Amino acid sequence: MTLDLDVILAAHGAGDASEANDRVRRWARDLEASQVGVRVLTAFHQGTPSYDDALDAADRAHRIVIPCLTSDGFHAARLREAAARAVERSGRPIHVAAPIGTSGAVVLGIAHRVRERLRAVGGEPSRTLIIVVGHGTARFPGSAEATREIVRALPRLTRARAEAAFLDEFPTVEDAITGARGYRTLIVAPFLVGGGAHATADLPARIRAASATRGDDGVQVVAIDPPGDAEMMEAFEGAIDEGRPGRTVVRAGARDSQLSRRQVELFARAVAPLGVDVRLRSMSTAGDLDQETPLSSFPTDDPFTGTIDAALLAGTIDVAVHSLKDLPLDRPGDVHDTYLPRGSAFDVLVSTANVALDALPPRARIGVSCRRRARQVQRLRPDVQVVAIRGAVPDRLAALDRGDYDALVLAEAGLERLGLASRIAQRFAVTEVTPAPGQGAIVVRCRADSSVRFLLRQVEDRATRLAVQAELAFARHVSGREGAVAAALATVRGEVIELRARRLDRDGGVLDRTVSDVEPEAVARAAADFSDESNERLQRGAR
Repeated sequence: MTLDLDVILAAHGAGDASEANDRVRRWARDLEASQVGVRVLTAFHQGTPSYDDALDAADRAHRIVIPCLTSDGFHAARLREAAARAVERSGRPIHVAAPIGTSGAVVLGIAHRVRERLRAVGGEPSRTLIIVVGHGTARFPGSAEATREIVRALPRLTRARAEAAFLDEFPTVEDAITGARGYRTLIVAPFLVGGGAHATADLPARIRAASATRGDDGVQVVAIDPPGDAEMMEAFEGAIDEGRPGRTVVRAGARDSQLSRRQVELFARAVAPLGVDVRLRSMSTAGDLDQETPLSSFPTDDPFTGTIDAALLAGTIDVAVHSLKDLPLDRPGDVHDTYLPRGSAFDVLVSTANVALDALPPRARIGVSCRRRARQVQRLRPDVQVVAIRGAVPDRLAALDRGDYDALVLAEAGLERLGLASRIAQRFAVTEVTPAPGQGAIVVRCRADSSVRFLLRQVEDRATRLAVQAELAFARHVSGREGAVAAALATVRGEVIELRARRLDRDGGVLDRTVSDVEPEAVARAAADFSDESNERLQRGAR
C-alpha cells in the first residue's frame, strides 16, 4: 500500500469561499476515498493553503503534484517554481504531473458529450462546428496550446469541424459564434476545469449575448458542460499511475462501509511489497439498501456480495474483497478465492453499562443480526429479549448509545479493525457462543482466468484457508437439515485441523462435536455425523 505517497491537487482557485475551490476540495475527498492508503491535499494560487504551504505539509517520502489547470501556461509555470522551492527546502523529490487539461480522459469526455449533444439536437456532423473555449492569456505563449490540441483531436472523434476560441484573447468566444458561417449547428465546448465563475456564469452569459447578435438565422447554438467529475477522477488516477512507474494497479470492489474499506486496506498492505497499488471501488449492495427485509427472507442468497461479484465477472473490477461470512455457501466455479490471515473469530458483547451478559438486567434488549447469535444468547440468558438489528457497525453502536438496546452481540474482528475494541465488555468463549463459519476471515476473489490469481497466491494464508474450508464444509452438511443453523471454529496445527462444530436446531437443541483430521472435507463430514446424539445433545436451555 502506498502509505508513503502524498498527492496534491493544485488549482488556481477563486478564493476560499468560492465554488471553484470547493469543487477541488471535493475532488480531493473523492480521490482519497478511491486511492487506498494515499493522502490527497489541496493547494491554491487564490485560497488556502497556498502552493508553498501545501507542498511543505506533504511530508511523505513520495509526492505527486497534479495541476488542476487546462494548459501548460502561466500558472503551471508558477506551480513548478513552487515545487522547486519545496524540493530545496526538504531535499526530497516531487513529481509534477502534466496539467490535467492535457489528459486523454478530458479530451475523450468532451468528444463524448459533443456526440451526445449532436444526437439530442438532431445535428449533422458535417454541418456542425465545435467551438472549444479555453481561458487563454497573452502573458504566456503556451497557455492556449492545450485548447488547440483538443481542436485538432475532435474532428477525428466526432466527424465535425472544430475551432478554438478564448475568454481572454483572440479569437474570443463572441468572435467564433458571430463569425461562423455555413453551419447549421454550433456546439460550444468549454475547456475549463474547477467549476468556477468562468464556467458557471461568465461563459453562459457571453454565449447568450453572442447568439442574440446572430439573430434568427436558423443556426442552433448549444453548449455542453465543462469536464465533469468522472472525467477528472479518471485523469487524476492516470496522473498518479504515471507518477509511480513500475507499480501495478488492482481495482478492488467492496461494500460501501468503513469496515469494508478497512479490509481493503489490509489487502492493500499485503500486496504493497509486491509492487501493487490498490484502487477502491465502493458499491452499495442489495442488503445495504434494504435493511427492512429479514436476511432469512431475502430474495437472493448473496445480499451483501452479489452486486460486487457481478462487477467482478463483468470485468469492471479486478478483485472483490468480502467478509467471508457474507458469502453464500455455494460459489460459482468461475471465481477463485484467496484468504488473508484471519482476525479474531469470536463474538463479543458490547453493552451500555460496559458489563458482561450475566450482569445485564432482566429482560434486557440485546441486538443481534442472525439466528446463530440469537439462539446461543438465549440459551445463556433465557430471560433476555433478543431483537434483530442490521446495518454497519458504527450505526449499530449509535443505536446502542441512543438507548435502543441494552447490549449488542458483534464480531470481535470488525470492532478491532475499526479501532473500537475498547467498546468490548465481554468476549464469548467458543463453548458459549460458537462463531459463524468463516467469521473474522477476509476473502479476496478474482476471476478464475485472471492473471491476478498468481498475485493473490503470494499473499494467501494457508492455515486460514484450511480452517475456513473445514468450517464452510460443515455448514454445507448442516444446511440440509431444515431450521438448523451451523456454528464452527477450526484451528490448524501443522497438518492437523481441529474443528469445534455446533448444530443449533429449531427446537432449541444444541449438538456439539470436536473432531480432528488432516483434510477439511473429512473433518467437516466427521463433525456433521451426529449419529450418537444421546452423547452429544446438550440439555436444552442449559448454560
